[in-house]
Amino acid sequence: MVVSAAAGGQSLSQLLGRAVNGVARRSFLFAKAHYKLGLSNPSRTNPVIVYSVGKVGSSSVAATLEVTLKGRNVAHVHWLRAEQLRADEAYYKRRARDYWGKRQMSRFMPRYVWLGQQLGHAVKSATPGTVWDVVTLVRDPVARNVSSFFQDLELMFDFWPAQELKARPVDEIAARLVEMFLDSYVADGSLLEIGGDPLTWFDAELKPVFGVDVFAKPFPVSRGYDTYSSANARVLLLRLEDLDRVASTAFAEFLGATAEKVVQSNDAAGKVYSAVYSRFKRLLALPSEYLDRMYCSSYSKHFYSEQELARFRSRWE
Repeated sequence: MVVSAAAGGQSLSQLLGRAVNGVARRSFLFAKAHYKLGLSNPSRTNPVIVYSVGKVGSSSVAATLEVTLKGRNVAHVHWLRAEQLRADEAYYKRRARDYWGKRQMSRFMPRYVWLGQQLGHAVKSATPGTVWDVVTLVRDPVARNVSSFFQDLELMFDFWPAQELKARPVDEIAARLVEMFLDSYVADGSLLEIGGDPLTWFDAELKPVFGVDVFAKPFPVSRGYDTYSSANARVLLLRLEDLDRVASTAFAEFLGATAEKVVQSNDAAGKVYSAVYSRFKRLLALPSEYLDRMYCSSYSKHFYSEQELARFRSRWE
């Protein structure tokens, strides 16, 4: 039997690959096994770990480092603690079950969780003296939560923007999403347990995993980045707001490689909901109590000046 001829010139390996990918899109456990099978051993490849709460620019940093660094892997994760990874995986698995047999099921295959499981185990079991290179970020917490809300519309709210845009005008969708944001992120912050809370992420993740306390010394606000170290990690922390300005210098100092430019990745401007996102931000007016909670936090006061926080706040009032 000549498979390639019968399949329009495709080889047996190509057909098998398509079949495997097809199964992986419909089986949570198979997708996990298939993905992990293709991962390299982080203890041997010495990756640069881009490790942060979601929607702070980490995708752009990971994409930039992949272009900039030659001969080193870049691992992009949001969680490394086993407890959080288990909770996230359980949530995705339950949601994937809700969409079993539908094409949307592939949205609920959490590759960053599976990578985090492998990498978290490698960090925990590494031989004494192993030092990992870690890059992390911060961002205006309100802007971050708004961005996270839109990123997770399908995942957490069963709200599919492409379908909504076919049925309703942009203004109507944006108004509905404002209501949803106020209900879920302002009145009830429980969803941050899955998506991550920027105000607590460093103490919940970076500190217990790598022993780095980013609040232990003042942050150089005007410079826009700083470095930290512990027994098992070197950490570079950047502010998203300064990324274009400082990335080249910061990466050169920390990794010995100069980035020609920041590669934009996972930006809302390129998403199907970009028009809704823009309209949503114009409609959204947040209560003072929520803005106080965000901008009077130790996180915000540590990484941003009073003038910057006042400017952030005026955007949302």
